[in-house]
Amino acid sequence: TLCTNNNQMLIIPNGPLANSSITNHTRKECRRVSIVVDISYHSNVNYVRDLLVHTLQNEKMVIKEPQPFVVVKSFGDNSINLGIHCWCHTKDFWTLSNTIHETVKEVFDQHHIELPFHEQIVHLMQNSHTVNGDIPHQHSSEYA
Repeated sequence: TLCTNNNQMLIIPNGPLANSSITNHTRKECRRVSIVVDISYHSNVNYVRDLLVHTLQNEKMVIKEPQPFVVVKSFGDNSINLGIHCWCHTKDFWTLSNTIHETVKEVFDQHHIELPFHEQIVHLMQNSHTVNGDIPHQHSSEYA
């Protein structure tokens, strides 16, 4: 029998339990919080990274060692994706995760750092006339 994070009891027959791995999120005293935040391609990555690390260092639930860090995780279609990583006591994990999300939004607003939204450009094609009598010639219009 296992108890989930939602306080639900799972009864697992021995066969599947013996042949599977179990992840215990609460066994260790400390746990890493990892969050992805997107910033605009117009943003200064080093400035944002320093600002986020400073913000994490001033958060009381973040433990000092290992030190928090921020990395460029990937390049998205409309943003640079930053990975924010810090450690906390396991009991503070969910509270800290929520606090970081809220604090990042507040800090970005204060420092005029854009949280980009996903955009799509749709090209609409119109048939206007035919070329060589049978192949339609198409013009494109751009709408955002």
